[in-house]
Amino acid sequence: MRFFFQDPADPALRSERLWTQLWQRSHSVLDEIHAGCLHTLEVTLLRGEAPRARAHALTLMAAIE
Repeated sequence: MRFFFQDPADPALRSERLWTQLWQRSHSVLDEIHAGCLHTLEVTLLRGEAPRARAHALTLMAAIE
């Protein structure tokens, strides 16, 4: 923590943007993971002939989250 508070602000580095960039990137990665999980759940439910597989998959994702 000392490093962050003692680190002099260097306008050339634009270090103030680091955390927002990391946050944005993490959200795009999580979106990809969630999309993959949702697809897998939906396909599994469709194979089991579940009615409204998409709705059930979304419900399961919400419960998992």
